[in-house]
Amino acid sequence: MRIAVVAASEKKSEALIRQARAVAREFTMMGNIADTFEAGDSRVCSYDFIAVCSEAASLGGKIGPKFAEQLSRCGNLVGKRSMALLNKSGLFPGKALTSMMRAMEREGMVVTMAEVVSGEGEAAAVAREAPLTRS
Repeated sequence: MRIAVVAASEKKSEALIRQARAVAREFTMMGNIADTFEAGDSRVCSYDFIAVCSEAASLGGKIGPKFAEQLSRCGNLVGKRSMALLNKSGLFPGKALTSMMRAMEREGMVVTMAEVVSGEGEAAAVAREAPLTRS
């Protein structure tokens, strides 16, 4: 299966990029083809599954408008199965995760899994549990 791992955020974050690369490595070790993208890229729409990694833009649990803009540059994502991974930061990570999922669903993505993670190791562990195939 071809999997795109997208790191999209309000600001450029090395921790977020490392987390996205850890998720891609985990998918590759599972026998899939995984590529990492640091921003909205039109090639993302050609993948079978999309994992989106992000972080809150503020302490209040908001994602920010730049996240939705980066997703919209990924092409036609309607019906694409996906998972949302939010880097734990701020006071209300659950609220930020809900905002992130809402933005993904506005683009037409089907969010099959969503988690708040606190580091690369935890993100890789969550990737192992990802529902890549329909059951």
